[in-house]
Amino acid sequence: MSEYPARHRSRVILQSALIAILVAASSAMAVPPKHWPGYRGEDGTGSWNYSTILSREDAIGLDIAWKMPIGSGYSGVAVRDHYVVTMFTAGADDVAAAFDKKTGKELWRYRLEDKFPGEDGAHDGPISTPAIDAHHAYCLTPRGRFVAVELKTGKEAWATELNKDHGAKPPRYGFSTSPVVVGDVVALQVGGEDRFLMGFDARTGKKRWAVGTDMVMWQSPIVVKDEKASEHILAVGASKIIAINPKDGSILYEFAHGGQGAAAS
Repeated sequence: MSEYPARHRSRVILQSALIAILVAASSAMAVPPKHWPGYRGEDGTGSWNYSTILSREDAIGLDIAWKMPIGSGYSGVAVRDHYVVTMFTAGADDVAAAFDKKTGKELWRYRLEDKFPGEDGAHDGPISTPAIDAHHAYCLTPRGRFVAVELKTGKEAWATELNKDHGAKPPRYGFSTSPVVVGDVVALQVGGEDRFLMGFDARTGKKRWAVGTDMVMWQSPIVVKDEKASEHILAVGASKIIAINPKDGSILYEFAHGGQGAAAS
């Protein structure tokens, strides 16, 4: 467990500044989407599969369009239309905030909860990365508060507590999984018996399903498509891999991967 701080330091853990680099997209194919909906982008691979200004033969590099100092934390950014959303510490609080993609102007700020203190050399602040759709930014705190914030206004739409409301046990160092949105469901890797993966109604926050038994450390689910272009949720736990139908939470398949299993606790 002592590897946790080093693991995140290697990922540039302290967000002393939020830097947005605007890349003008140019493509002969379909116009690319104007969003990066959550942790590691559209498909969870961290890649951008469209042409950009760097695709041009005369491309010479990028200029910083704007930068905004913010507090510490591990949260990445989620982008949709002109909103850039992330989480960080602000004084005694952990907050979520939205910035204008073109100018960096702060559009709204929402208080999540008291600042989460880092352990064993880790920095204070949120760990998870928000997910966004056309309506909400979905944010998970290290203590397990899961909240939907209206993307346009920054007002709370709904909130639920993973531990108090759903019996989930926070991992050491806090919840760090990042949510994914599939249609009208937002899903999290929660961990535990019959709640390895949980799906919530994206509009109301009501639990839609909870399935699988396994432990979760820092993993986050991804959305994949089968040969018929149907979307599934794929998640890796401490001991197994599981695929879920997001509509009803049914398990499509699961198998043990031979990892560290119970030793992860």
